[in-house]
Amino acid sequence: MENNATHNKVIVLTGGPGGGKTTLIKELCTIPEYANHIISLPEAVFYALQTGISPIEPVFQRLMVEIQSGMEDAVATCFPDKIILCHRGTLDPIAYWLNAGRPETDFYTLTNTSQQQHYDRYTAVIHLQTAAVNAQSAYQYYPNAHRGEPPDKAARLDELLYEVWRDHPRYHFIKSSPDWEEKRACYFKIMDKIIKS
Repeated sequence: MENNATHNKVIVLTGGPGGGKTTLIKELCTIPEYANHIISLPEAVFYALQTGISPIEPVFQRLMVEIQSGMEDAVATCFPDKIILCHRGTLDPIAYWLNAGRPETDFYTLTNTSQQQHYDRYTAVIHLQTAAVNAQSAYQYYPNAHRGEPPDKAARLDELLYEVWRDHPRYHFIKSSPDWEEKRACYFKIMDKIIKS
């Protein structure tokens, strides 16, 4: 898996559904001191679903990896001095793969990648734990929100994402809390440290 983002800082926001990724990316990009230096990438799943390939097909996760890495590489080529903020990274699809009961080794075979190649793409990983853990009253899902995962599934996906990302050398875990401002403050503190380092 080629990595064109050799000069960019590339940051992944990961975590189970309902962790605050979308909210915090949007907020960060409205603050001039950040927005002037950052390009944010949307979730690859929105593009993958447009292909008509079912998410239950194994090849769907390979498509997710290809779309995500393609977006990152294209932005890095066009904006070599920008920080790239990703709403999920190339390794996130493996959590959904494992959740379907498939062997981890088969994911790397199908995508022709290794865990280390995924790790090498990213300067840092920030894991925003789903509100389905520790803040259940704040967790919303269909029909009250776009996500379809009930709390138990969201918590399981969060756990799997922890397992696949935790060995990244700059992995940051932000525990969910009923106090959103506490979680938000922790996120901005970590982002400041990464951006200024």
